[in-house]
Amino acid sequence: MALLLLFAEKTTAQPGLEQYCYVEKDKANIWVRMIHYRTPRGWYAEGRYNYEAERSLSIYVGKEFTRKVRKGFARKSKLSMAVTPLAGIVVGDFRGLSAGLNLKLGYGKFFFGSQSQYTTSAETNALDFFFNWSELGCQPAPWIYFGLSVQHTYYDVLNINLFDPGAVIGFEIGRWAFPFYCFNIMEREKYFVWGITLNLEPGSINK
Repeated sequence: MALLLLFAEKTTAQPGLEQYCYVEKDKANIWVRMIHYRTPRGWYAEGRYNYEAERSLSIYVGKEFTRKVRKGFARKSKLSMAVTPLAGIVVGDFRGLSAGLNLKLGYGKFFFGSQSQYTTSAETNALDFFFNWSELGCQPAPWIYFGLSVQHTYYDVLNINLFDPGAVIGFEIGRWAFPFYCFNIMEREKYFVWGITLNLEPGSINK
């Protein structure tokens, strides 16, 4: 936490909405909804539905710490960083507690984003899991971005590791973004995720 304080700076308020649909062959579509809000001082709140498990609602609170370096490897480039530690509660079909960390990095036209969490079940520790969704990409123009993505789930008690590598392409129109993902591209168990996000703060969604 002491290291994170080095990145602290005043930020503008940023509310946002996100909706994703998981599409997989021979399975019902799963809709995931998220809403988040960041205060001018960096306090952060996020609500999720169907994210940790179907028919489950989670609420997270945390603090965002940001850092911008105006002189990067190239004079015209700027390195930006946002780190957000989170703590939350999950209710519904899945009940438990969760701790997470969101990370965003931007450098010129390139960006990296990562959302990690460790969630414990209130019923049985066999359901405890670690989850990470990361992506690395490039935004060559204000209206399009693309890159690589991976989802990783680990059930520590059962010692089960699940890796789902994939790719993403997204389009931005004003404050709206429309990402399209394909995971396990080369396998029969591939699945797709398409989303609609609204960022109420002006500027690129990925930066």
